[in-house]
Parts: sequence; structure tokens; C-alpha cells
Amino acid sequence: MHTGGTICRIYAAPTAEQLAVRLGEYVRENATYQLWPADADRVLALLEADRTQDAVDFYFAAVGLRWDREQLIVHQTGLGPEA
Repeated sequence: MHTGGTICRIYAAPTAEQLAVRLGEYVRENATYQLWPADADRVLALLEADRTQDAVDFYFAAVGLRWDREQLIVHQTGLGPEA
């Protein structure tokens, strides 16, 4: 995750679903601080509806409209459990 050209967070998980859960925790903690109230409410509602990936996608589409922009870059390494 980048803000202002600086890497500020790195998350790793063995599956896309587990990564979405970790990112969902981040957006839950930050939505009310970083997004306009209506956008934060939408993120929280999506999380409550167990639509974690939708909440993450919406957060990163909306973040930066109020305060600093954040950019999410996802890279799959292709490493399996045997690596």
C-alpha cells in the first residue's frame, strides 16, 4: 500500500480471500478517518454484509477524495505451500 509515493504497509496472505480479510480489517479501522462520511458508511455496511472484497475495492476507489490518496498494489508471487 502506497501513500504519497511511499510504501506504508505490506500485507501477505496465502490466499486472495485471506488477503481480503486482512485488508478488510485495515479499511474498517481507517474508513471513518480517511473517507467522507457517506463513503465510510458504505464501506462499513459492505463489511457488515460480509462483502469484504467489495468494501476493500470501494475504499481504495474513494480514498484520496477527502485526505491523502492511498494506492493498493497486489502482487501474486505464485509461491505455493511447498516454497
